[in-house]
Formats: sequence, structure tokens, C-alpha cells
Amino acid sequence: MIDLRRTFQLEDQWCVIYLPARPNGFACMLFGDITHYVEQETCSWRQHPEREQFIRGLLHHGYTVITSNFFGRHWGSEQATKLALRLYHLSIKREILNPSIHLIGEGMGALLAMNVMEEMPDRIRSGFFINPCLDLVSYYDQEKANKLFYKRFLIEMAAAHEVSTEDVEPFIYQYFNNRYTNLETPMHIFHEMNERRYPVQSHSKPFQLKAERENRPVTLTLRMAQKSFSSLIDPAYQFFRKHEKKLS
Repeated sequence: MIDLRRTFQLEDQWCVIYLPARPNGFACMLFGDITHYVEQETCSWRQHPEREQFIRGLLHHGYTVITSNFFGRHWGSEQATKLALRLYHLSIKREILNPSIHLIGEGMGALLAMNVMEEMPDRIRSGFFINPCLDLVSYYDQEKANKLFYKRFLIEMAAAHEVSTEDVEPFIYQYFNNRYTNLETPMHIFHEMNERRYPVQSHSKPFQLKAERENRPVTLTLRMAQKSFSSLIDPAYQFFRKHEKKLS
């Protein structure tokens, strides 16, 4: 079990800081996908054995792990971004940590992670992404073709970004089209080849190829679906270590 933690609320959202027994001085902020949640006594990552093992692996390597409920299905909203920035500053103030941190983004959480990279690029060491949503325009077009989920997505987007459902489409095309193209933070992406919600051909592959053309530090690893989630512990650790040589 993960016993060392601090749980508190910011803007009515539950937040948690998981503390390692032997800190290495570095922190990771975790942004989950649409099923991610944080409550007073638990979070979604602790309800799944493989995901809990992933967090335990980070703690074993000495990382402080920081996360929040982030208003649920935020879809990269400004409100969730402001909360993430506030949580960062509070964590750095409360804990003994190097001020430059790592980010972990899964699925929809990648949008929020990249927002944080844009807001404070000098304080983000690296980004580690798992089956990320990197192109919300592509995701919108995909959902639009699926009437079963389209209406729910419109409602979620409208609530998260405080626009009407009628304005969701122009908002997405205006606000998210060609975003995240100037990020200089080192990023490594692990994407399952048969991922359906965020297909690699629509998200990670074009993102990585564009970064390669622009000589930006983005790498991509394709993985088989049958591999366990906890198998990402060592790749994450090795990637983080590469970007900890400079302490500032």
C-alpha cells in the first residue's frame, strides 16, 4: 500500500501528494485520462493494481508524485490548467523538491500536461506520455462521426471550457488547431499500436514526425497492448534520469 501522502483541497478539488520513503528530490505531476479521479481517501490509480504498481515504482525510485482531480473531464481547460499551476507552486513551497519537475500525461491528460509546459517551460524537465490525446481537432472529428458519444463529448467540452454546445466546434478549431507545435520540453511517448480512443496514426505519430522535422526533442515508442501498465516504470525512470543532470 501507499501510506505516505498528503491529501487536501484546492478550489474544491481533491489533490494528493504521494511521498517516497527515500526522496531523490524530484517530483512528477500526474495527469490521467477521462477515468482519472482523486477523492479524499483514494484515487483512480490506486483502484487498479497495475497503475498502483506504477506509482509505487516511481516512489521506490524516490519520486514525489503529485496529482489532483483537475475538475474531472477537463479536456485541457483553462480552469484545470490554473489549478495545476497552483498545485505546482504549493507543492514546491511545502515539500523539499527541485523546482523543475517531470510531467506524466495519459490520454486526455496530455492536453493539460502540454498546457503546463506552455505556461512554465523553464520549470518542466520532461514529459512522459502514455496513449496521449495530442490533437483535439482530430479527436473531435472522430467523435463527430460517432453519434453515440458525440453528444456527451459536446456537453463535456462545453462545461469544461465554458462555451455553449453550439460553439464547441468553432472553439476547438480556433483554440486547438495547430497548438502545442512549439514545445521544446523533452518528451517521450509510449503508444499502443491498437489504441482506439486516441489512434497512434492520428495523435502520436504525426506529432512525433512534425517534431522531428523541426528538430524538437520528441521520441515515440510503439508498444503491444498485452504489455502490462507497470512495465512502463523502468522506461519512465530511465527517461527522467536523462533529464536530471542539470539541477536547476
